[in-house]
Amino acid sequence: MSKVMVVKNFALRGFNDVRQNPQKYIFKLKKAKSVAIIACDAGVRIISIMAR
Repeated sequence: MSKVMVVKNFALRGFNDVRQNPQKYIFKLKKAKSVAIIACDAGVRIISIMAR
């Protein structure tokens, strides 16, 4: 039962942090999205080079 309370408290604390400071998380999401786009683009280029 105590493990459930710890997980619940951790989740609520994270949710409250997002609600109080959403700009920090929006910036992190945009940065992660740009990194994912760069990785996908590099993967496509590597595959096209290997296919030649």
